[in-house]
Amino acid sequence: MKCKLLLFTVSFVLGVSSSAVQAAELARYTFDDGTAGDSVGSFHATLYGTTVAEIVDDVERGKVLRLTTANDGIEYPLIDTSVEFSYLLWVKQVTVESGLRALIDTTNFSTGAVHFELRSGRPRVGISGIEPAGSLDAPDAHPVDEWHHEALVKSADRLSLYVDGVEETFRVLSNELPCVLGQARSEWEGARYINAFLDEIRIFNHALTQEEIENIAFPPTDPPFVAVNPTPADGTTVVPVTTNLIWDDPEDDPNAAEYVYTVRFGTDPNCSSNPVVVSNADVNIATNAQIGGPLALDTTYYWQIDTIDPNGAVLASTNCLGFTTIPPIPVIIQQPVDQFVFSGESAIFTVAATSISDGPFYQWYQTGDPDVQLTDETNATLTIDPATTADIGGYFCRISNNAGSIDSDVAQLDIKRCLYHWPLDGDAVEANGSGF
Repeated sequence: MKCKLLLFTVSFVLGVSSSAVQAAELARYTFDDGTAGDSVGSFHATLYGTTVAEIVDDVERGKVLRLTTANDGIEYPLIDTSVEFSYLLWVKQVTVESGLRALIDTTNFSTGAVHFELRSGRPRVGISGIEPAGSLDAPDAHPVDEWHHEALVKSADRLSLYVDGVEETFRVLSNELPCVLGQARSEWEGARYINAFLDEIRIFNHALTQEEIENIAFPPTDPPFVAVNPTPADGTTVVPVTTNLIWDDPEDDPNAAEYVYTVRFGTDPNCSSNPVVVSNADVNIATNAQIGGPLALDTTYYWQIDTIDPNGAVLASTNCLGFTTIPPIPVIIQQPVDQFVFSGESAIFTVAATSISDGPFYQWYQTGDPDVQLTDETNATLTIDPATTADIGGYFCRISNNAGSIDSDVAQLDIKRCLYHWPLDGDAVEANGSGF
């Protein structure tokens, strides 16, 4: 999640009937991947201009969209038509330009066209055909070089403009006017362009509440909405190729039963371009079939879980979690350990392995030059009984399947014995002949 100081978000929600459309976030433009792609859907935007609008690095927010007054902008496709809608975005003005400067403007003035702009630095919205007519203007202009959060929210009977999470102005509406969502540019009448940075533009098909706007604009430092106990956990290895993805609801959250989840899964280590395999579902599992299993052998996959509230807003996301599937050759899960026994006792070496295909098959060796293959020792356990000084040395197991083999660690066998003995029978001579 990006670090945000001051934020500017605009929210519009569109729907033919608020009761006929499932509440959802329809589009999000974060610019994190260096493009104007839609990170939650397929409504990708386009950068245009004589000098094409650029995505640049900002010290506070990471990658952001840079717009100048030099005939450059961002164009959104037609997404939907709706009575209710919410647009959210962050904005930082470089200079305050006089007159109207567009942030997101429908490219015509037909009934239902939405025009979100800055008028001499003040947030403003106008909707063609709305009753009562006229624009809705925030009282104050934003200073330059500061990030601010704006939210424009339209329900069936109310139009509101929020600044930094606070409702600055509103109007009660007398007509349920369907409005155009998308089909917009960041220019006003083809001539006036804003000189500013934009970031994290989010589009919903319903009217967000003030609490939802605050949570999106200023999320808690430690969000309580994150799914917990993801399995496979981050960093897990030797995962079966037929695994499921499993998680638990957020802990200590009385509203957890109301949440749904979206899961992205693939091989992108940042998770941003991984496809959605579970979308807004009231489940705690993504099955192996949903993630395209059986998975590839010896491959690292990454997944991320979004927690989504009943209105379609993303409350929180897990980190991008990685796990690696089992390789084709056997994997040793228990290594043999050293044995130190008295002569005549048993010495037992044990190894354990798992194999995705046939086997595993075992063959024990005693180290040497060359190593000596032990006859008929083809089980996971090697028993030397009785062990004598002739057996002292190193032992290892070669484990194989039809894809290849792997050697275990070398375990040492040693015999407990008396190295020096002074019987002190009238002298101090060492009895084993060491000369000491």
